[in-house]
Amino acid sequence: MFGRLKSLTQKIFHSEGHPGPFLHFGYAYISDFNAAQSVNLPLNHLFSAIGVTFSNNSGREVGIKEVSLLEMKNNRSADISFVTNADPDDDRVTLTDGEESPFVVWPPENSTSVITIAANNTTAINAYAGTAATDEGDFRLIWPQESLDEVGLYVKYTLAGTECESTFPLGSFFNNQMVAGTKYLLGLYLDPKELYIKPIVLPWTIASEYNYESSITTSLRCADASFRGINLSSGWSQSWAEYMAVSYGYINPNDEAVTTPTIEDRPAYASRIEIHTISNNEDLILGLDNDKFKFVVYYEEEYTYQDEQGIEQIGTRHLYNHSYTGGQPISLPAGDNTVYFYVVPVERFGNDATDGDKTCKVYLATVSEEFGSIKQPFNYNALPGNSGGSDEIWVYYVSPNAYADDSQTDPYTPGN
Repeated sequence: MFGRLKSLTQKIFHSEGHPGPFLHFGYAYISDFNAAQSVNLPLNHLFSAIGVTFSNNSGREVGIKEVSLLEMKNNRSADISFVTNADPDDDRVTLTDGEESPFVVWPPENSTSVITIAANNTTAINAYAGTAATDEGDFRLIWPQESLDEVGLYVKYTLAGTECESTFPLGSFFNNQMVAGTKYLLGLYLDPKELYIKPIVLPWTIASEYNYESSITTSLRCADASFRGINLSSGWSQSWAEYMAVSYGYINPNDEAVTTPTIEDRPAYASRIEIHTISNNEDLILGLDNDKFKFVVYYEEEYTYQDEQGIEQIGTRHLYNHSYTGGQPISLPAGDNTVYFYVVPVERFGNDATDGDKTCKVYLATVSEEFGSIKQPFNYNALPGNSGGSDEIWVYYVSPNAYADDSQTDPYTPGN
């Protein structure tokens, strides 16, 4: 996870009525590694986790009507500083002050359900679900709490038909805080006379260790002699460029404009890009982050024809696959692949198009059910884009007239 995480509440992390297990949320700082070696990527917790259980040793039936954590700061935001190879001891997460509001453990939203616990049932009951507690399903994510001075655990219950309530101040527990990467268990138990609470701190690991090895080679270049580069602040560029400029339009082999492109018609206002990938075990995708843009894939096909002397010859046809829809990725199976492609707008943009509409980022990622999608770097500074991470090509839409006007600038010639 990179950048800013906006405010989240407990509802984000579990489906209604689902007892767990909860979602682990881990992030890693940016580090430089030699791609030829295995990488140990330590993950950090952004959240704390809290569990509540209830057991009954009173000799009377108990009905749990409500369990809430009062004055919890559970509407917060976090800024994570991703500084390459920074000191790991530095505090690089900053939390907003947030708002204090109840964190409801029981009952489920829009429900008045009661957890009924039989007399002398000392089995711990998970207060999130009303079922027997387990090691994995008894916790929910919460924002870390720097202070528990105002936080209390409120419980409303019936004891042999009589309604009771108790509030336990938590300021004296857990060193008066709940820190990220720690699980906190609040164990409630009822003896014949009174309701008690037993606070416990538990270890928390994100997951067992994964051995993820990636041996992927990528070579990216502009297959045309040059491309048009542009900077949003200063316009056309003959040196360093933020974006590759593209526009909408197609021409046929006779350089005539066409409205509906066929297999022999090419993009008129975009440069062809070549990507070569080698991966041993992983499938890859070449993706777009804006569905207002699409790929057009170039390929060649041999055909036979007779020359003027009637002798059969072999020629090469230059063909273009226009079937990709807006935002649809190009699939690259494991192995050795070379693909030639254009990035073009799906249609001509109107005057009301925003910079966000006009901007498209192209990336390469692995396809893995186990690890999800992981971005792979391109060769450094091959085309305009994220030069620090080298994992995106940045494309920007300009009008067809602006792209075609050679008087504005000479085409930008990439350095490599």
